[in-house]
Amino acid sequence: MKSIFTNKKGITLAVTIIVLLILAGILIIMLTGQNGILIGAQEAGTNTAHAEVYETLNLLCNFIFIKKFAKKN
Repeated sequence: MKSIFTNKKGITLAVTIIVLLILAGILIIMLTGQNGILIGAQEAGTNTAHAEVYETLNLLCNFIFIKKFAKKN
């Protein structure tokens, strides 16, 4: 019975599988971790929505201020 470690193709396959498993583990940690990509994307979406509301209110306030100022002059 041949061992897979005596054959170069077997060693290459084993190393490739181990490296792929390690990379898959790192990817899962990066995606779902406390500072992961998915959480960062959700926070970015929330921050964008807040900034949009802030800018809309700011434009509305400026519009009202200009209307009042134009009526006085």
